[in-house]
Amino acid sequence: MKNLKLVIREDLCVPLETVKYLSCDVDNETVYFTSNDKLCGYNLKTLNCTWSYTLPRSEPFPEFENVTGLEAFQGEDRVCVSLDNGGVVSVDVETSTPELEVLLLDCSLQSMCWSHDQEIVLLATEHGKVIALTRTFDVIDEVDLHAEGFGAQKFLNVGWGKKETQFQGKSGKLVKGKGQEQAAVPVIDTSIDVKIVWRGDGQYFACSFLKGGQRLFRVWNRDLELQYTSEVLPGIGSCFAWKPSGSFIATTQRRENVHSLILFEMNGLKHSEFALPCGANELIVKKLQWNCDSTILMMMYENINCEDCGGIKSGIMLWTSSNYHWSLKQKLEFKSLVATVQWDSEVSGNLHVSLEGGLYRLFTWETCLAPSGSAAAKNDSSYLAVVEGSSVKLTPFAHVGIPPPMCCYKIHLQHQVRNVLFCQAPDHSNHMAVLTNNHKISLFSHDPSSFTSSDVTLEKEICIKNVISLMECYKQLELADKPQLQANKLRHLVWPVPNIMLGVVSTSDSRHDFLVRFDIARPEGNAGTVLNMEIIGDCREFALTKTEVDGRIVSLCCSSAVSQEACVVMLLLHTGCVMEYSLANHTLSPRCDEHSNPIELTSSFTNTQILSLPTRSKLFALSTHGELRCDNEVVSEECTSFAISKEFVLVTTSSHKLLSIPRQWFAESSSGGNRQSSMASKSSERALERGSTIVIHPAQLTKVVLQLPRGNLEFIHPRSLVVSKIMRLLDASRYGEAFVEMRTHRINLNLVHDHSPTKFLSEVATFVEQVLVIKDDYLNMFLADLRAEDFTRSMYKKFYEERNVLDESAKFELQEAEGKANKVDTICDALIAHLNLLPTEKILFPLVTAHVAKSSSEIKEALIVVQKVGNASNKNEDLVSKALRYLTILVDSNTLFRQSLGTYDLRLALMVAQASNDDPKEYMPFLNELNEVDENTRRYRIDMHLKLFAKALAHLARCPDKFQQCADLIKTKELYREALTIFGHDPHKCRMVCMFYSEYLCKNNRYKEAGLLLQRSCFNEMAMDCFDHSTQCWRETLNVAHRLNYEKPVFERLAKKLAVKLTEENKFLEAAEVYQFHLSSPAEAVNNLVNGSHWDRAVSLIYGHNLLDMIESCLKPTLVDRGSGLSDNLLSSQQNLKRYKHRLMIVRENKLKAAEDVLLYGSGAGDFDSSDIASDFGTVTTASSRSRYSTMSSQATTSRRRRKLEKKRFSLKPGSRFEEEGLLNVLHELYRSTEKVSENISALLSNLTLHGLDGEGKELQKSAKSTIDEFKSSVSVIWPISPPEGEGETGFGQHPLMKMCSSAETLEDVRVFLPPKLNFAKFEMHLHSL
Repeated sequence: MKNLKLVIREDLCVPLETVKYLSCDVDNETVYFTSNDKLCGYNLKTLNCTWSYTLPRSEPFPEFENVTGLEAFQGEDRVCVSLDNGGVVSVDVETSTPELEVLLLDCSLQSMCWSHDQEIVLLATEHGKVIALTRTFDVIDEVDLHAEGFGAQKFLNVGWGKKETQFQGKSGKLVKGKGQEQAAVPVIDTSIDVKIVWRGDGQYFACSFLKGGQRLFRVWNRDLELQYTSEVLPGIGSCFAWKPSGSFIATTQRRENVHSLILFEMNGLKHSEFALPCGANELIVKKLQWNCDSTILMMMYENINCEDCGGIKSGIMLWTSSNYHWSLKQKLEFKSLVATVQWDSEVSGNLHVSLEGGLYRLFTWETCLAPSGSAAAKNDSSYLAVVEGSSVKLTPFAHVGIPPPMCCYKIHLQHQVRNVLFCQAPDHSNHMAVLTNNHKISLFSHDPSSFTSSDVTLEKEICIKNVISLMECYKQLELADKPQLQANKLRHLVWPVPNIMLGVVSTSDSRHDFLVRFDIARPEGNAGTVLNMEIIGDCREFALTKTEVDGRIVSLCCSSAVSQEACVVMLLLHTGCVMEYSLANHTLSPRCDEHSNPIELTSSFTNTQILSLPTRSKLFALSTHGELRCDNEVVSEECTSFAISKEFVLVTTSSHKLLSIPRQWFAESSSGGNRQSSMASKSSERALERGSTIVIHPAQLTKVVLQLPRGNLEFIHPRSLVVSKIMRLLDASRYGEAFVEMRTHRINLNLVHDHSPTKFLSEVATFVEQVLVIKDDYLNMFLADLRAEDFTRSMYKKFYEERNVLDESAKFELQEAEGKANKVDTICDALIAHLNLLPTEKILFPLVTAHVAKSSSEIKEALIVVQKVGNASNKNEDLVSKALRYLTILVDSNTLFRQSLGTYDLRLALMVAQASNDDPKEYMPFLNELNEVDENTRRYRIDMHLKLFAKALAHLARCPDKFQQCADLIKTKELYREALTIFGHDPHKCRMVCMFYSEYLCKNNRYKEAGLLLQRSCFNEMAMDCFDHSTQCWRETLNVAHRLNYEKPVFERLAKKLAVKLTEENKFLEAAEVYQFHLSSPAEAVNNLVNGSHWDRAVSLIYGHNLLDMIESCLKPTLVDRGSGLSDNLLSSQQNLKRYKHRLMIVRENKLKAAEDVLLYGSGAGDFDSSDIASDFGTVTTASSRSRYSTMSSQATTSRRRRKLEKKRFSLKPGSRFEEEGLLNVLHELYRSTEKVSENISALLSNLTLHGLDGEGKELQKSAKSTIDEFKSSVSVIWPISPPEGEGETGFGQHPLMKMCSSAETLEDVRVFLPPKLNFAKFEMHLHSL
């Protein structure tokens, strides 16, 4: 699929009349030439002669006539020359000192061939001998080319028959009556020299020679052991070449009317062949050679009759192979003979050519694709043009996918195609230009044209009907009549806008280049007034101008734009400098990046494209070493190919991945840190087959065409491109197209809603309309695929980065909003609301699916929809039957039958049962029985069958004289609440239900509720019995007593009884209320308030009822007693705190010491074998002990075992494994109890002060302050982490450690290691301060 592009051409005149051989010293960048007696060397960078030397002919150097070989030693400034007299001379370039290395006295040398590592040299003599020497010219051995035998790898006959009886192709097998001998072909190639070639790894070499008048070759290994002998074929040429990769040996064969190139396998058997584009007697092939990476086969030839070829004497063909098909990519034609030609040994694209008369040319070739279109093209057919000799193969990959070597159609021209290109303007992307060897540019397009040309013919190969029309040639530009243009040097053609074409030609000294501009429409004004620009040609069709460039241009590219003002043209010079050319004013200027730094590349970045961004354009450049850059920024160091799409930059890597990098990433500033990690987070990747590279990407499609190393194509649709296209379609409300894309590429259909939920819900009608037009079932597929999750935050979150960078508050609000409404239910409700507006017969199946797809499936509603359709017309029976069968697929048949019964439509239930293929014996008796009873009874039985007891009760209540049955049902199924609603209109039945309900509540010890129901139903005596069971109902009891009009003595006895019970249960405040308000006994009320520590209420009651004597007799003694007890309690808590804290410090110290022992000696005391070394809580066994307990707890199978482990968990036993946890737990409890005690201090201090008990008040405040200060200061020692700031009581629930716990047991284990929230009540009084 690739063509050959000329990157640089360099011309040089060597002061030698006839150059016979040339050789390159790549390390020193020098090329050496030799004639019959002279040597010279030229620097490839400066193109200056650096060395010249004449071979000596005096003693000790013998006379010679011709040079038979030349080799430059890499990096040594030394060359080796072989002479026809049998001598081999090495010359030191620096000193020009010759040295005779070898002299064969008995014969002359025909050729010299060095191995690729220059360790072995082979010399072929005229006597059919090949002599092998080392690098120091020590003889290894010699071989006889004419020796008998096939070789060490001779084939074995395994009895498969004779060769004549085996299949040998359509022309191989002999047919009766067909002549066996081929017609004799005149011998044109009369060379008798021995030709030698090495395999690329230097392990084998082959020699081609004449034997018995026919040519053959033999293969030897590095140890000069004969391995193979080729089969003898007539007409074999003298030249041959061995592919460096080792797979084939190439030579030519001349047969009657056919001149072919033949490929042999290493074993000497013919593998394949292809015909050369010439007659059998038109040319002589003088040399064959593969380049160093085995991708291009060079063929040098001479024309037999140059007059018939327009004066062309010789030429060079460059062939490439892909998918087992050979294509002629370039054909260099010369009017003089080619003296010698050779590929560079290091740079695979460098071809050194020497012509007679001392002309030397260096061609640098590069493989490239010729695709049409750009990211901005809308109607681009995505053509790929492939050069094959004088033809151009075209395939529009936007419409068809035809693998090479086939194509959609061909364009035949009369001369070899040099270059093919497409216009980069978005509206003219299908316009093509072809440059041929006769210096014509032919322009093609799909537009009808009256222009005709005999040079161009079109041929259909695989043309798809009604897909695309053939191109037509609408103009040809003649360049041959522009001598100043030097059209034979034209390269790097680009077509930025329809009326302007750009190219590059080199100066005569090859030191500078000119940028040539073809104005197909004559430009206005005088372009020659522009600096460094001159008009070099003009005609009716176009004008030519050129601009001098200070350097050699190695790459030229342009952006896709509608006008020349918006078009950006960039040039890469051999120095690495990037220049920008303005089409509007014909000026050149250095190109800078976004930071105003000049873009600096190297000459290896020959593959360039321009990325157009909203703010500026950026240059993408790919080097031959796999480095991809965007301006000065390195994008990838393992890139093999890239393409720029509408929203992504696609990159293939040597690790066999396809990267899709968003365009917006390149729009961001490249000065930020972590650019590579940012790119990795925003780009997506997918695996590729090994060696895959991008061929073309149609602009408006998701398809990417890849080519594998063998040549076959692969079509993929990267997920990034697919999702991007779907997003564009959804934004444009083109739901039908988006749905088809998602179905085709298996994108989850939830994305239709999740992409923009609000927009989708507002455009449900549009969605339904577009999807139903495509296929009715698509709505069912969409509903069946719905899930509650948001796929833009899960499966496709890579493409919705902006939704995944919300702050915590926004995420909380989003989760809260999502939690309020179920996504599936919302979509189903919206669809149901719209589908109900349409004719039900047309959307029955989607409507049924919408009901069933809800989170709580509305099966009954779906059946009701089907029922309505069936009731609407008898013609819908078939549709109803299909709908019911469809429902049996969505829902279990038993569930569906039960739900159909819930519609109370026996006909529908029968149809559902029949659709489920159940045995009629299972459902017919039941349905027949239901059909025989009245409506309410039928519904009651159906509800009882479905266990819908509340509905059954409602239907049974409508039946007369069935209350007893209703009462039994209420009691059996506990339908008391429902019964109150059902019988609420009937006072008598409602009272009976209340009585049933109260009995049920009493059995469950809910006496208050039972009493309230009985009281409401006027069963006061029964209500009194219920209230009497609980002291909590003392108010209700007294209220009922008033309602029953109890006599005063009876009422007082009841109240006295309640007050005593309240006192016994320490409910002093309630008891005081009974004494005060119901028994008129304020003294008893004061006693209860004092006992309950309700000091303020007691004082108010004393003064309110003038009971001042109780201050001394009751209040003060109790205050003193409570103050003393509280002080003792606080001091005791303080002592316990100190004791537990001291023990905790000892335990932690022991464990830290044990940890150090484990680290130092590998063992230690205690339980430190697998614990964390140092936890965040200042202990070393926290995680270990918790994990052990959790494991043991999970293994406990009995309640006794669990209780035993519960006791061990917080054990205070000294030396216990869980002692630290036990100490922390008891300290937590101590803090909580002390905090609760502190709540009573303030009120007690106030009343001590009020009644003049200052001494007791000071003592209490002193004890309390000392204790609480001690507790506060000890927190940081016991718990060496701080609680979350600004949190309430739930703050510890947000602690990171608490979030790690998943079970309640683990949560309790961790909680003891967190400090308590201190909330001691304020109590200090200035009066009692020290």
